[in-house]
Amino acid sequence: MSDWIKHDGDGMPVDPNKMVLVRWRNGEVHGPLQAAEWQIGGKSPRDYWEHPPRSQMDIVEYCIVEPSA
Repeated sequence: MSDWIKHDGDGMPVDPNKMVLVRWRNGEVHGPLQAAEWQIGGKSPRDYWEHPPRSQMDIVEYCIVEPSA
């Protein structure tokens, strides 16, 4: 697993097929899921990776989870 990487809200910075953990602006951590799967309530994954608007569900940090060998 990678270290936590700060995310500035400028698009999806990781391959959509990569498995990631994400930290929302409200501090909660979720995952792992594929980066493209962060889709809740009909929003597209880009709605979570790209911001503003400043939502509690914006992704502010992520880490890449490597598959176990």
